[in-house]
Amino acid sequence: MPTDPDVIIIGAGVAGLSAAIELGRAGLAVSVLEARNRIGGRVFTLQDPVLQAPIELGAEFIHGRPPEIWNLLEKHKVKVTEIDGENWCVRDDRPGTCDFFSEVDAILQQMDYRKPDQSFMDFLEACCRTAKPSARQREAKERALGYVSGFNAADPSLVSVHWLVKGMRAEEKIEGDRAFRAEHGYQDLIEIFSQQLRDANVSIQTATVVDSVN
Repeated sequence: MPTDPDVIIIGAGVAGLSAAIELGRAGLAVSVLEARNRIGGRVFTLQDPVLQAPIELGAEFIHGRPPEIWNLLEKHKVKVTEIDGENWCVRDDRPGTCDFFSEVDAILQQMDYRKPDQSFMDFLEACCRTAKPSARQREAKERALGYVSGFNAADPSLVSVHWLVKGMRAEEKIEGDRAFRAEHGYQDLIEIFSQQLRDANVSIQTATVVDSVN
């Protein structure tokens, strides 16, 4: 690690790595500190030796066609395949087809950017209120909570409804209803980042927990 870096970035997730690359290219001495023993953050791909297929333990698929990802993959000639087929979910500890998306979407569509902002949890408690909600309505709310906390990596009690609405609008612009996979999973993207970090002379120190900032 440089003794006197211009910039220290805490966390080697995709956002931290992208920032490090841009700053390094600008000529700054950049050090990245990461608590885990690997880089990538929510991106964590394992290669299954039996199936000869990538297993994603973090970010699962390429969501739509965001140019920030597609431009990199196309430049490095990474093969990308569109994913199609049925979605399966677990209910009562058993796998089955997901048949609740319409109910969850109906809840999310009630978020209104024109109204005063609030947390998603407050919105969920106020919306769709019925005297005796059915089991299916309760499940739809639980699935909506799971979507916000899982897909958006957000705390439902903190994340803003306005922010979520902006995100949904942004998804529409990048064909967010489509899903893709790179040939070797998201590891292809991390390997591209790794090369760019080396080219930009960025220092990365893993297994380093940041306890405080002075």
